[in-house]
Amino acid sequence: MAISDEEFDTMKEILASAASYAESAHRNIDALRAEVSAAVAAQRNTQLQLNALASQFTAFVAQVTADRAAETQSRDEFRQQMIGLQTESRNILKFLMERQSQPGNGSGD
Repeated sequence: MAISDEEFDTMKEILASAASYAESAHRNIDALRAEVSAAVAAQRNTQLQLNALASQFTAFVAQVTADRAAETQSRDEFRQQMIGLQTESRNILKFLMERQSQPGNGSGD
């Protein structure tokens, strides 16, 4: 069975079209691979940035916690110093009042 020139030309057109479609598909696949590779690289970069940010945040929280502890300690020490000063002031006033109330201390008695 012989193939006519018309059938042969039709087959050539179909094969040329299939080859063109295959080349286009390969180009699209290559472009898609490049986009996926770029997206993966961007995701890795984003993850690295997030990890760095998480480390900075953790360090910040640790510093704030340490600062708060130091502030609390300083406040407690100051409070104790003020209590000691109040006690000392009361003792001095008590001493002066007792001294003034004793006879012969020039208090006018």
